[in-house]
Amino acid sequence: MLTSVLYKNLNKRITSLKKQFLDFPPGDSPLAINQDKLRAFKLLVHAEIESYIENSVLEVLNKCKTEWENNKRIINPLKFLTMFSTSKFEANEKQLIKEDRITQILESFKKSIQNNNGIKRKDILLLIVPLGVDYSNIDQTWLSTIDSYGSSRGRVAHNSFSVQQQLDQNDEINNLDLVLQGIKKLDMKLQKVSSSHRHPF
Repeated sequence: MLTSVLYKNLNKRITSLKKQFLDFPPGDSPLAINQDKLRAFKLLVHAEIESYIENSVLEVLNKCKTEWENNKRIINPLKFLTMFSTSKFEANEKQLIKEDRITQILESFKKSIQNNNGIKRKDILLLIVPLGVDYSNIDQTWLSTIDSYGSSRGRVAHNSFSVQQQLDQNDEINNLDLVLQGIKKLDMKLQKVSSSHRHPF
């Protein structure tokens, strides 16, 4: 299966950031100016990855919404979303009609995407499992890797230069490569769930 346009754009953006910020020999990583470049690179890449994940999930959600509104067709991601929905059923006027209930579930999950704030393990699982990505088929090593990557971004973003651990260009590139390998697999999983015939029960 081919990767999505969103994934291809993510790779292009990261390649551009590498050219802008990693324009020095790896051995010069300890220099203060290069430490600033490495920190800027980490923060910007993290933002691009977070945006990619949110937009990829939103793309699946929008497909669910379009199929429902235009054809009254419940595709598989919406079936899973209905099962995982945290939108409490209170038997009020907006929930008694099936169409309204489904609309509410779609809107509720859209808010979850908008309120996302990171790429750690929990953040990712909250966004992809409700759409039908099988947890047992997610690489647990990759989840640990991206969780660590998200934590390292937090340390850079919330601590002053004087107390931060020194960054190394080779380490940053190697860690990012591992993260991107997993994201490529995730990209294909998200595309697959939209066309899958697997049922949630």
